[in-house]
Amino acid sequence: MSESFAVGIGPAAPRGRSAASVATTVGSDHVFEVPTKLIKTPADMKIWEKSEAYFEFLGFILAINEAVKGKSNSRGSENASEEVQKVIELLNKLDTKIDETPAVQQPQRFGNVAFRTWYQKLRDESLVLLQDVLPTELNAAVPEIVSYLVESFGNSTRIDYGTGHEISFIMFLCCLYKIGFLKQHDKTATGCAIFTRYLDLARKLQKTYRMEPAGSHGVWSLDDYQFVPFIWGSSQLFAHPIIEPSGFLVPQILNQYGEDFMFLTCIQYINSVKSGPFAEHSNQLWSISGVSSWTKINGGLIKMYKAEVLSKFPVVQHIVFGSLFTLRPMEQSSGMMTAKTSMVPPPVPFPARSSSTLGSMERESNESVKSTSIEQKKSVSTVSSKRESVQSSVKGSQVTDRSSVVSAPSEEMSKVSAEEKSEGSGSQGDNGAAN
Repeated sequence: MSESFAVGIGPAAPRGRSAASVATTVGSDHVFEVPTKLIKTPADMKIWEKSEAYFEFLGFILAINEAVKGKSNSRGSENASEEVQKVIELLNKLDTKIDETPAVQQPQRFGNVAFRTWYQKLRDESLVLLQDVLPTELNAAVPEIVSYLVESFGNSTRIDYGTGHEISFIMFLCCLYKIGFLKQHDKTATGCAIFTRYLDLARKLQKTYRMEPAGSHGVWSLDDYQFVPFIWGSSQLFAHPIIEPSGFLVPQILNQYGEDFMFLTCIQYINSVKSGPFAEHSNQLWSISGVSSWTKINGGLIKMYKAEVLSKFPVVQHIVFGSLFTLRPMEQSSGMMTAKTSMVPPPVPFPARSSSTLGSMERESNESVKSTSIEQKKSVSTVSSKRESVQSSVKGSQVTDRSSVVSAPSEEMSKVSAEEKSEGSGSQGDNGAAN
C-alpha cells in the first residue's frame, strides 16, 4: 500500500500527497473552524461516503495499519519522537484525573455519575492541555482539533463509550498530522505507542465508572467498545512465527505476548470483563480464530469496519466537521488519493528462531488449541455445531446507537470462511498469503 495516507484539504492538492506534505497545505494563513455535526438524516450518508473526510479518515486507518505491520508495541514505540511523547503525556495527565475523581457510591450498578465530574474537568482544561502539547505557531488550530479530543472518551449524559468515540480520537490524531505536528516518521509510534496508551485510558474509564457500551449487540458484536485495535492488531501479527490466528484463544500465548500486541490485549480485556466460554460471549471473534492467516483476517476486518461502522448513520451522525475534515466531495480529477484496501504481505519481520524452539512452541500451542476447542464445543452446542452454519444463518445488522459495531456475523468474514473451505488445507501462516 502507498505510504501516502492523507489528502489535501483543497481541490488543488497534488496527486499522492504524503503525510508530511499534507501539513504544508495548512499554513499560517489557514482559517480553522469550530467543527459541527452535519450528518442530520440517513440521506446525508451518501454525502459522507463520497466526501474528502471519509477518504482521509479511511486512508489514515490504512496508513497506520501498514506502518504497524509486523511490529509489536514495544518495537513500534522505539525511538518515539518528542512530539509523540508529548501526546502520551497529555493522556497521562487525563489518567491522573481519574485517580483524582474516584467513583461514588450509588444504587445503580452501571454508569457511575463521577464520570460526569471527570468529563467536566476534561472540557474545562482541554484547551490548556492541548496548548501545552502544540508549539505556539500551531495554537490557532486548538479550537478546532480540541473538539475531537473531548469527544474521544465517552458521553457524559449516557455515561457510555463505543466506536464513535474511538473515531473521534483517531480523527484527533489525523488532525495532528494535517497541521504538521506529527510527521511521516511518527506513524508507527502513533499506532504502537499513542493509540495503545489511549486504549489503556479508555479501559480505565470503562472500569472505574462502569461505563456502558454504546449500542452493544452482545454475542454478535466483535467487541462492545472498540474496533480499530483489532484491525491494527491483526496487522501487527502478520507473519508472526508463533502466534497464528487460533493462538489468541490459548492462555499461554495471551500470558506471554498479550501486553505487546493490540489484538491480544483486546482479548485479555474481554476475558477480564466477561465470564463464561469465549465462544458464547464473543462468538464473532471465536469464528475469526478459524481463519488460516492474519492477512485474511486483517482484510476482512477492514471491510467489516467500512460496512458496520463507517456506513452506519447512528455512528456517523455524531462526527463533527470543520476545515480539516470536510464534506466536500472527493473528486479523482483533483488529484486526491483514493484509499485502497489491498494489502501486500510483508517479508518476515520477526527475528528468526531455531527450528527446535519453533517446533516445541507450535506443538504446545496446537495441543492447547485442541483442548480449548473441545471444551468450548461441549459448552456451546447451540452456537458451535458448525462455524460455517452460524456465519451463514445470521445476516444483517441493526445499529441502535452511536457506536455500534456488528449485530450479526459479518458478510465479509463469511466470505473469508468460504475461501477457507474452498482452499481445503491452506497455509497456517501469513508468508505468501494474499488478501
